[in-house]
Amino acid sequence: MPIVALLTVLLVSSCDDETETQTIVQRGSAQFEKSELSLSENTETTTITIALNKQAADDGELSVQVSSSNIEKFQFNPGVVDGVIKLPFFKGQSKISFDVTPLDNEIVDGDKTLDFTILSVTGSYDIGVAKTLVTTWVDDESPVQVNFRDQESQGRENSNDAFPVRISFSHITNADGVVRVSIQSADAIYGTHFITFPAASNGIITLAVERGKNEVVFNVFPIDDKLYNEQRSISYTIVGAEGGLEIGGVIHHDLKITDDELGGHGKGYEVVGGGWRYKKRYEYNDDGTISRVYWDQYTPGHTGGIYTYVYNATGKLEKIIRSSVREEIFLREGDRIVKSEEYTNNVLTKYTLYGYDIAGNVAEAAVHYRQPDGRLVLATLFVYLYHMDHNVYKVLTYSIPAGSDEQVLVATKTFDNYLDVENPFPMVEIVPDQNAQNKLPSSYRVEENGHDITYQLTYQFSNEGKPLSRTATSPSGSETAQYEYY
Repeated sequence: MPIVALLTVLLVSSCDDETETQTIVQRGSAQFEKSELSLSENTETTTITIALNKQAADDGELSVQVSSSNIEKFQFNPGVVDGVIKLPFFKGQSKISFDVTPLDNEIVDGDKTLDFTILSVTGSYDIGVAKTLVTTWVDDESPVQVNFRDQESQGRENSNDAFPVRISFSHITNADGVVRVSIQSADAIYGTHFITFPAASNGIITLAVERGKNEVVFNVFPIDDKLYNEQRSISYTIVGAEGGLEIGGVIHHDLKITDDELGGHGKGYEVVGGGWRYKKRYEYNDDGTISRVYWDQYTPGHTGGIYTYVYNATGKLEKIIRSSVREEIFLREGDRIVKSEEYTNNVLTKYTLYGYDIAGNVAEAAVHYRQPDGRLVLATLFVYLYHMDHNVYKVLTYSIPAGSDEQVLVATKTFDNYLDVENPFPMVEIVPDQNAQNKLPSSYRVEENGHDITYQLTYQFSNEGKPLSRTATSPSGSETAQYEYY
């Protein structure tokens, strides 16, 4: 090709490249100013801004997708249509914005999130790197803690009033809610020994909580079962809370229902003298008969144990289990105990024959003991004399020497006078189902081993007239008994 022609081609080509370069327009970007944002639910309107890195050369539109499971709890301007906000912009703008307003519902319903994503933008803009904004709206209401107001309470079985059990709130509730309480008891059956209001279902009490309350209450109604059972214990536990409520720290409440039939019955006594102490405590069966007797003796060394009472099918005392190897069996003629037999390791070691006077009092007790040769022989004879009101007057103790029929008086106990007050703890016990001292003795004389001591007995009483204590005084010393009742 001639040189002139080549220069002409190069010149034309150079002019075309220059023209094409001049017509290229540089594109801009649109992106969120922040990628994360945390706000409070009680914030008023918040403006969300999308920045344009250069002013708009022409009018256009930008679309933002809104993702949230709580979208109905917010207001948007412009509004959301099918999950998208369309934002027009105009020539000369460098920022595009929309407004978000949370609806403060005054309900503890947790934090909420809104995710914004730029979907598209018209004109000479591309979507920038920060195309997504994650916003968190912190719930401004604090949960209401629910706690039992008291950890324990008690009442009597025959009460005409319900026992209210109160659950307190840390502050006023902002919305309706629910508290659930479970019931546990080893000795009380729902519907047999007690019921509640609201009623329980499958061991759960469901309590509806209204907005604006600072506590909720359920009531326990005891059922008087006419049985002697000391008391029944019922435990309640908060196991659930909903609607802006949360379980607090005091979630257990123990309610003790005291038996009215057993109320006032003797629970036990303790006698203290010079250097010694003796104590007994009684438990009862549902029908009011003695179930167990716990005893302790300090002289000063300690001995003690539990006596368990066993009854036959007609409710009569059949035997007393005094230890794991020793028991006493009672034999009757009609309603009267006429003989008791004591066994140790299933071997008869002692038996007592009882005789009665014409008034029905036990007049004598002849005690026979097993001898080394296996024979059971009479060793001790107790003779009982009574006042006209069936309270024992004298207890004469005779010893029968081995190989002799002679009765030797070795001790005499005399109760000259009695107070006209019911005696729950007799000093003389002969047979377990007959009280030889139904009144309180006011004096007690002991003649034994060459000693003759008379004790004057004085008492302190409760407002109901029950003896609370007994003091025995004599020139030789004194002792004090303290009484306790259910």
